Amino acid sequence: MIKNLLTTALYCALICPHAAYLTVASGQQGEIPPGLMPASTTAAIMIKPAEILKSPGMEMVPREVLSVVGQTEFGIDPCKIQNAVLMVDSFTDLRNPPGFGMVITFAEAQSLGGKITDSLIMGSYEDMMIYRSRDAMTPVVLQYNKNTLIVGLEPFVTRMLASKNDTGDLANLIDSANPDSQFSAYMIMEPVRETIQQNLPPKNQIPPPFNQFLDLPELVESVVVEANFDGQQKGSLKITAIDDAAGNQIERMVDMGIQMGRQVLAGEMTRQIADLDPSMQMAFQAYFERAGQFMEDQMRPTRNQKTILFEAKNQGGQISNVAVIGTLTAMLLPAVQQAREAARRTSSANNLKQIGLAFHNYFDVHQKFPSNIRDKNGRPLLSWRVAILPYLEESKLYDEFHLDESWDSEHNIQLLSRMPHIFACPNLELEKQTVYLGFEGNDTAFGDKPIGFAQILDGTANTILAVEANEDAAVNWSAPQDIPFDPALDVNAVGNLRPGGFNALLLDGSIMFFPNSIEQQALKNWIQKSDGNIVEYPFR
Repeated sequence: MIKNLLTTALYCALICPHAAYLTVASGQQGEIPPGLMPASTTAAIMIKPAEILKSPGMEMVPREVLSVVGQTEFGIDPCKIQNAVLMVDSFTDLRNPPGFGMVITFAEAQSLGGKITDSLIMGSYEDMMIYRSRDAMTPVVLQYNKNTLIVGLEPFVTRMLASKNDTGDLANLIDSANPDSQFSAYMIMEPVRETIQQNLPPKNQIPPPFNQFLDLPELVESVVVEANFDGQQKGSLKITAIDDAAGNQIERMVDMGIQMGRQVLAGEMTRQIADLDPSMQMAFQAYFERAGQFMEDQMRPTRNQKTILFEAKNQGGQISNVAVIGTLTAMLLPAVQQAREAARRTSSANNLKQIGLAFHNYFDVHQKFPSNIRDKNGRPLLSWRVAILPYLEESKLYDEFHLDESWDSEHNIQLLSRMPHIFACPNLELEKQTVYLGFEGNDTAFGDKPIGFAQILDGTANTILAVEANEDAAVNWSAPQDIPFDPALDVNAVGNLRPGGFNALLLDGSIMFFPNSIEQQALKNWIQKSDGNIVEYPFR
């Protein structure tokens, strides 16, 4: 796939680095074609692979092997990349990847070839050769000139080619940076500030010492990272605040982060020496104090009005890039928390996806969607979650239930502790309860009788089947209990499980994330299957 080319180029750029300054941004004449950066570009990464390859410590990189592999697979020599410039477009929807493009300039004429071209469609674009995949979300490769390839999503590549006279904030930021850096990364915050803020967790879900870091997107104007891999191994991180007051606030955050990091490190080290004799403990404590002060001195940045600068370089054999690493660790704790939440959200969405697949497999067999298992008088005995067990590869557990008895009968209650993992929400530690619930009531997916497609007049893509409910709404998984629904009352059983909203499974099997900002009436329209009110997604 074409994405392998991008991966290879990035990999080689990281290990291998010669070239002119970023004429892509500035429009200056050089070895990278001028003016290929759209004004909407939010972030860029520049790498000089051939130059990095010549740096001390890179002598044993297997350049010969990389060259042969690159030529065999792609028809190009990755070790002759002078510049690799990756550009990322602004984005307003985290569900879809932003546009991106990469300009790769070589020291010698190169053209795409090798095994990869067997799976691509060759065509032309404005007298240039272009290689496409049948997948629209797969990057294209454009032969810009004999020394230059452009790799990226085609809509963004088209904008790159049309942007020769564009100027933007990111281009101006790059023009003011160091033209000699072998690696540099740039980002401006304004185009994505609102999107980032909307996807951060609420402050009340972050411990007080850390929740102040959630204000960072509002305070930062731009970020620049630069590094060289020569004998001094210099590097820097420059954060530019929106104004002097924001610079003051970021500086206070840095100070607190340093102190907190020092305290955590000291506490952990103290625990490690708890079993030593007193004299050895005192010796280690003295060392920890000295090491902590050294790290604090190295990590402390310099500030000039609204600019906060972290610098790291090899001084006397002690590489002080621990300064950048340590401070970033302290400042990015909210990002770590957000990443963990994103993983839990994805895992939970996958659980719902599997439940939706089981619903449709059940329908294929029974010609109706599953509902609670009832006795001959219509009294619910067991949950629909029990009914779909055979379609979740849990046929053995299903066969052990007495389907003519209540979920809490002497026999069935013994099976409660064997809840399938698919019903366990990763945000909670509930051994027998689940928060994957439907809405039960008039005109919902779980009424008094099983439903089929004919009863879903609003369409399966416009009707909620199940949701992640709040923890206090959790039910025993085999019990025929869900969320009672009354169109005249507010829906209060969702929205507190994770920051910003909740995952929902629709009747067509797809997953949507409903923000807490959704109006009550709109949510009720999504719950009702035949009310005739279709609410568009995404919500505003």
